[in-house]
Amino acid sequence: MLRMPTQLHESIASAAAKNSQSINAEIVSRLEVSLLTGVVGRLKSLLEQLQEVLGSDQISVSILAEGVGEDTPSRLEQVFAGREEASFELLDKIAEYMKVNAKWLKHGVGQPFEVSLVNDNGIDLVFQLMGEMAETTFLIRSDSQYGEVCIVQKFTNRNWKLLNPNMNLSLNLQVGGLYALGSFANACRLLYAANLTKTHSYMMESSLFNEVVRGDAHPLAALKKSRRSYWFDDWWDFELISSEKRRPDCWEGYAELCKSVHRYIMDDDKLRNELEDIRSGKLTKMIEAEQWRIASET
Repeated sequence: MLRMPTQLHESIASAAAKNSQSINAEIVSRLEVSLLTGVVGRLKSLLEQLQEVLGSDQISVSILAEGVGEDTPSRLEQVFAGREEASFELLDKIAEYMKVNAKWLKHGVGQPFEVSLVNDNGIDLVFQLMGEMAETTFLIRSDSQYGEVCIVQKFTNRNWKLLNPNMNLSLNLQVGGLYALGSFANACRLLYAANLTKTHSYMMESSLFNEVVRGDAHPLAALKKSRRSYWFDDWWDFELISSEKRRPDCWEGYAELCKSVHRYIMDDDKLRNELEDIRSGKLTKMIEAEQWRIASET
């Protein structure tokens, strides 16, 4: 029989009466809430997100147990059920295997996923992306009025990287300005022309986007809940946007944004010269040479 202090018993009994359930049911409910807000809750949330990304046949409690060096799945099964407390050493191994912040997993401190800030959203960004040899690159725009952007790189070994260039893809500018947009337009044009990595663009619901760039949501799981869009393919292409062959706008103000950015590029000597170097193939050849150098060194 469970013994508890009188005051706690009275508190639970009162809550049970308000919720029209037995005292035992109230205790079970409180235990479930406690488990889901602690280490067990973080483990379960993390496993669910990874299963969305990889599939349950690629990540499960038993697969995780084997991955962190357990002889059998039983201890981790007990941990996930809340019947056994995981040691800090075990949680460190799980964090490393699942590629999350160990302090978050152990103590709830910080965010689970790493976010890397990008200092340059122009041509140097393309060299960075090409140099890291990602299998696929995802460019994501929030569907908010400001159109914040982030970049996700997916690698062949199940690794990934989230980049936050801290910029808006809209004329409702919070940061950067038209020069930053012009630099990013040239970067997208070069990335498209180089065609050295699969690159896709997406539109993401704003609250989910905010979770991703805070490091609270797995970016690849969030992509599965988002809408594929073609904005990367042509937002930098003024001729296409101005032609009868143009596709429907990707968001309100899309065509106006594209035309405004193009005008700015043509009025800015540095950006205009950059554009000519892309069109001539000069920068594309530099990208290809850099990738060949990196590949030959690995």
